[in-house]
Amino acid sequence: MNHELYTGFHFRSDMEAHDLVSGFLKQSYYALELRDKRFYHLDTCFSPLNEETALLFLPAFESYAQMALLENIPDPVHVPETEALRFACNAVVIGKKIIMPSGCPQTAAELEKRGFHVYPLEFSEFIKAGGAAKCLVLKI
Repeated sequence: MNHELYTGFHFRSDMEAHDLVSGFLKQSYYALELRDKRFYHLDTCFSPLNEETALLFLPAFESYAQMALLENIPDPVHVPETEALRFACNAVVIGKKIIMPSGCPQTAAELEKRGFHVYPLEFSEFIKAGGAAKCLVLKI
């Protein structure tokens, strides 16, 4: 995966904001249109893990966005819908350690095959509000 900036838009943001950020950062970006209201932020259906791997729930994206992701991510981990609804993609990544919601066994198994160490935690109450691990983190 190259060092491009990926942005999600449709339900809670628009392209003008992305253009402003891109201009400020002096970096091009892929504008990924979301199509499923259950996945209203990019971090609910996409999580880069390293240079080659990312968690993806492709049905959350319009067709161009799906193509852009698949062309730029050499090793996508396709998250099943039941686990995407538990916000498996809303994971915290610290090197090879991944904190994600419990109840995502298929995604966890795929990650472990790739050498990641998965730490499933209970986020059921926060999932009701529309987020999981990454939504509870403030990066400084």
